[in-house]
Amino acid sequence: MKDFIVLIAILPILLLFSMQTVQDNILNEKLYIIQDKMYTSKELAKQRGCFDDEIAENLVSDLSQRLGIPEDDIEFTFSTDRKNRYSDDKIIHYKLKVKMNNVMAGADFVGIAKEDNSFYYIIDSYTASEYIETQ
Repeated sequence: MKDFIVLIAILPILLLFSMQTVQDNILNEKLYIIQDKMYTSKELAKQRGCFDDEIAENLVSDLSQRLGIPEDDIEFTFSTDRKNRYSDDKIIHYKLKVKMNNVMAGADFVGIAKEDNSFYYIIDSYTASEYIETQ
């Protein structure tokens, strides 16, 4: 009987560890999706010389749809000045900020508040333009 009581006490904690492994895999897949989509958008911006509204809208809407999060949780800032490959200032800056929720599995069980169970994944980087201005 003593072993049964100990099992009942420890079983929820053991289940929490296995649930967290699944949650970590889901989170890693979401981070991969963000990195992949950001890379694709960056390559388009390199060819066009800047991020334009079309690239930004496609990035935000596609991430929202694929991750299942509202577009309000995605913030994308970028420079709109077209950069030429052969100019002195050919760097294109961009910053993507995505709110990731449900980081910990069983957060309610261990007493973690919903607002504390999230973080922002930020990609703040730059790339060199490949745009060649033709006349």
